[in-house]
Amino acid sequence: MDKSTTSSRSMSGLEKIRSAMESKAVRIGAATSIAIGSLSLAACAESEPRVVEPTPSSEVSQPNPETTQPSRESAFSGIPSVEELEISSELSPEQVGEEVVNLLSDWVSAGANIENVDLRYEGDNPELTQDEFVQKIVDSAAPVFAEALYGQDWQNPVFSENIASLKRIHFSSVMLYFSTQSSDLPSPYQREESLVGVEDVTKSEENLLMTLLVDYSDNSQELGLDTTVSGLKESIQVSFGELNGRLVLTEPFVVQSR
Repeated sequence: MDKSTTSSRSMSGLEKIRSAMESKAVRIGAATSIAIGSLSLAACAESEPRVVEPTPSSEVSQPNPETTQPSRESAFSGIPSVEELEISSELSPEQVGEEVVNLLSDWVSAGANIENVDLRYEGDNPELTQDEFVQKIVDSAAPVFAEALYGQDWQNPVFSENIASLKRIHFSSVMLYFSTQSSDLPSPYQREESLVGVEDVTKSEENLLMTLLVDYSDNSQELGLDTTVSGLKESIQVSFGELNGRLVLTEPFVVQSR
């Protein structure tokens, strides 16, 4: 997550936020009614583990040079380009695991920064509810992260459940960040995903299958929130294919609590 602090905020921005929080009765309690499961990748989990069979790289969708879209530029701060997020096929399985967890962590926290809090009160944005503004951030980030993770084929319906779950987690995280922007709190909401191990690695020239062991933490306790991901532990099963020097998921990832 972007750990920008409130020290970079202009006084006028702070005045606006305080005023808005008072006049619109922004309540932290309302934001923390989100279920814990929606704040971890467990939202993507299936009731039973599923064995993911590798997809030959020859079957991975190849981008058409005539239809490939240029890099997207987001109107929001903190949303990187596809190129910045791509995972190189030259990395070791452990390095790939780190890159995957970093990408997922960046996705569900993208746009949670002070620049977007200030943007909330600029132009036509004050006409939006906070839900609507945060949803715009979520919708702006999703195509970028999805293309980096799944390649040009990211809109394939087979990935839709993964992507929808990540968008829900992203929305919840950014809403918590915005709702904890207060001088009465030590810092806004922050969360972190950490790779603690890689298991069941199967690697060939065309495919990479493995299971990532991920731990979660956040600062909910110091903020006095009821909802937390701290202490949650999950395993994420991933199946990659090589595509033009980068790795892309060829199957939806599978999440299990551990």
